[in-house]
Amino acid sequence: MSKNRNSVIFLKDWALLVQSLSPENQLYFWGLFVNYDYDDEQICKNDFVLPIWNFIRKQLDNMHEKYETSFVQRNRVNGAKGGRPKKNTKTQVNPKNPVGNLETQKTLNKNVNENLNNNINENLNKNKGVLFPFESEIFKTQWQLWKVYKSKEFGFKYKSEISENGALAKLEKISGGDEKTAVEIIQQSINEGWKGFFELSKPTKNPGAGGAAKLTAAQAFKNQFENQNNSKTDEFINI
Repeated sequence: MSKNRNSVIFLKDWALLVQSLSPENQLYFWGLFVNYDYDDEQICKNDFVLPIWNFIRKQLDNMHEKYETSFVQRNRVNGAKGGRPKKNTKTQVNPKNPVGNLETQKTLNKNVNENLNNNINENLNKNKGVLFPFESEIFKTQWQLWKVYKSKEFGFKYKSEISENGALAKLEKISGGDEKTAVEIIQQSINEGWKGFFELSKPTKNPGAGGAAKLTAAQAFKNQFENQNNSKTDEFINI
């Protein structure tokens, strides 16, 4: 990380992607994340982490560029007015956040939200002929993870866009056209080491917990997905 920066923002949306990785791959990801530096080209040698890291790294770069642009613009305006604005001697409504930084943060938040909705990772969209049943970046990243898993575990690659579209159509049918369920199905197959897609398994009983239902990893992922969609604001975590 840059000597002048001791923090990096992690968005709640990204947690859904990181938590889809195995514990070992999550550790690998966090090693990349905490050492992120805009000016440093980090090389990810883990094929499972690569699509998720490329996606998040691109968003981090965009956030950095937007922040720098806003910061430079604010300083230019202040300079044209004769330097840094004088401090207000009156009681501040938000004493921990100077007005300039607060405005910059609001601009950054807005730009980040726009990026999450509009910027699609190049690796996920390089095949124009692939017809995704769901257009969210989370689903497309999960599909990329599925392709990496199939390649690494079974040496399988879709021979054409037609065959890949067929697999996507099957996934859409099994999921009943529901994106959350489709993501669950992908995670279930990866977690169980399966070659294809199957309907979701029902939760099993855990005798050691007084008969309470034990959620599978896929079902836990669904709950996180639903909570994320129900949230109206992004949460930021500085580490």
